[in-house]
Amino acid sequence: MNSLNFICAKELTDIYLLQVVRLLFEAEYSCSTKINELWNEVYNTKHDKLNIIEPYLCYTYVLMNNNEVIGFFTVTTKKQTKEMEGKIPSWNKNDPELISCVNFYMYEATNEDFILHYIAIDSIYRGCGFFKRLNSYLVELARKNYCKRIVFVVRQSNPAFQIYKYYGARILGEITNIDTGLNEKLIKSYFTI
Repeated sequence: MNSLNFICAKELTDIYLLQVVRLLFEAEYSCSTKINELWNEVYNTKHDKLNIIEPYLCYTYVLMNNNEVIGFFTVTTKKQTKEMEGKIPSWNKNDPELISCVNFYMYEATNEDFILHYIAIDSIYRGCGFFKRLNSYLVELARKNYCKRIVFVVRQSNPAFQIYKYYGARILGEITNIDTGLNEKLIKSYFTI
């Protein structure tokens, strides 16, 4: 029997939070063939791994099926993003991609925008229709917060970019003048609510 439901990350035990952090890490390092090595090298203790998500706990919603993490998203209003400024640990504080995304969220997003920081689905559940479920709940939360758009940044090479476009995402522009080392574009995008 399936029991799909959303749970705020702050209500999860460490075992489930570690699964969410792993999905987050895989999304961030999706271009790397050495994800397992990076996972163990960068964050070698449970405490290190849980510190990654701590500032986001109240803003992360996890889709669960019985006792399995299917996927999650992290979203804030512009006001909440400003309140979190300085509290968010970064894998690389000098990361030009991260800095460009934060600048976009802080200076180009409006007070009527819902800012999507992360969204990920466990690889074993991709292609099963769970993005639709995540997206529906995301839109519901945006409406509850009186937002008119959901804004986000995505790598052009990310396969999810095509899914976003399928669900109606529009392009605002490109983030330019950064060197990600990957020779690819970062696309500023939005969904209208």
